[in-house]
Amino acid sequence: MMYKSAELLCFYSMKLAPDGSCILTNSEDQCLRLFNLPEKIYNRETQNLPPIDAVLKMFESGTIYDYCWYPGMSSAYPDTCCLASTSKNNPVHLWDAFTGELRCTYRAYDQSVSSISDF
Repeated sequence: MMYKSAELLCFYSMKLAPDGSCILTNSEDQCLRLFNLPEKIYNRETQNLPPIDAVLKMFESGTIYDYCWYPGMSSAYPDTCCLASTSKNNPVHLWDAFTGELRCTYRAYDQSVSSISDF
């Protein structure tokens, strides 16, 4: 399987969706990319797989420290298709894995109820 893009990027990590339908990557440009897996993979065909391109891009404004899928994610149920990410000096973001839109933001607070993140 090959990533098809004009951009040359260094991928830091990748995570397979809980239902096995797609891959989520983190790269040096502070972007999470979602790739749908080719149908041939489901039939265990590994020869002549087509190049894939990102179907969604979700940008953070700082270095992405971590990200994870909702454990009960299933493409058959769009409401479950979400992921969380955390990045430098930002709150935790919950992203919609169907649209790439930000669903909500979770701000971190310390014991004196001061916001720890800038945004």
